[in-house]
Amino acid sequence: MTDDVSPQSDESVKTDISSTSSSPQEIPPGMLPLVSPVFGKWAFWITAVPFLIYLGGTSFGAYLENVRKTGPAHMMRGYTRVHAKRLRLTIEQLPAEESARLLERLDPATVEKAMDDENSDFTSLIQQCDKLLSDDLVGIPPIVDQHAKTAKAFVQHFFELEALIEEHDLDDILDKHEAFILKQNLPAAEVPKLKTSWYPTCYTVACIAAFIAVLIASRGYLKIPFRISPLAIGVGVVGIFVWLGLWWLDKNVLGIGDFFAPNARAGFNPWRELKANPAWMYSFVGIRLLGLCLVIPVAEEFFARGFLMRYIEDIDWDQIPMGEATWKSLAGIIVYGAMTHPGEIVPAIAWFALITWMYLKGKNVWDCVVAHAVTNALLAAFVLKTNTWELW
Repeated sequence: MTDDVSPQSDESVKTDISSTSSSPQEIPPGMLPLVSPVFGKWAFWITAVPFLIYLGGTSFGAYLENVRKTGPAHMMRGYTRVHAKRLRLTIEQLPAEESARLLERLDPATVEKAMDDENSDFTSLIQQCDKLLSDDLVGIPPIVDQHAKTAKAFVQHFFELEALIEEHDLDDILDKHEAFILKQNLPAAEVPKLKTSWYPTCYTVACIAAFIAVLIASRGYLKIPFRISPLAIGVGVVGIFVWLGLWWLDKNVLGIGDFFAPNARAGFNPWRELKANPAWMYSFVGIRLLGLCLVIPVAEEFFARGFLMRYIEDIDWDQIPMGEATWKSLAGIIVYGAMTHPGEIVPAIAWFALITWMYLKGKNVWDCVVAHAVTNALLAAFVLKTNTWELW
């Protein structure tokens, strides 16, 4: 049996191949042409790993710091319950008629139950503790007086801390709590103690590890010719005004950042938290400046421009030319900026749009690094001058 299709001659095959290879390959709409790999086989290490190390360590440290700041309120719930119970037991030792009158007047049993209920909302808690809070404690028997005053003070302080949490004002919690502790004449075992902050340790480890990763990847970064335009410095300076102006507008008028991510920043104040150890205090400030002005500008810009924008374009991302983008990667980098700065979402969107505009204009990631470093250096100066630690 023979085939119905006759075999092609060698000449015709050569003709078909040559005609196919000579015709230009059409690029689908909305896609960029592929080029030779930019960073090579270590591309992911060069562009992504240093930033992911930094991001993971600092995010964990910020989480621990926010837990620490809300900790006094959680501790005060238990201490308040103890003092309400002590007040109730003291009153119950009085003659029956007077005991019943004081229990009705101050209602410490309801305070106990309210503090036991972890699911009670803020308004409900205040209502349940209303009798003790509203009583002026006039005419209280001396044996009850001190316990009543202490229980009332603990309830008031608990609600003060809860209100700060409700208002997303964690930075004031530690100051208020320290002041309250100093006022109380209590045995050491009954004083709610503040926990040690692990934020500077977590940040230091993350920053140094990321710095080492940046040094290891430095030869890979230089696959992009190192050149800087004057525009980069100008954009960096403009960037700080964009960031601070829109941050102020959002904080005082819009409230978008607080809606999406209240307490997103750890807001760590080294002058207060580390004042007992000046050497560590100044060392941490230096490490923080290293992270802001060197590690993050390099690591994040090579991650955002060198990896993320190109990965959004194509799974063969290292073959996407640097400095090129379609609507997909432009939208993606703006979303990335918003997601990594949820508490400052308005300035983040504007700032990332500004840096991306410069990147597409000059097609140079080193300009982005310099602009980022300038903005961060000016932000650090602003924070150290004004003590606006929520921006730190």
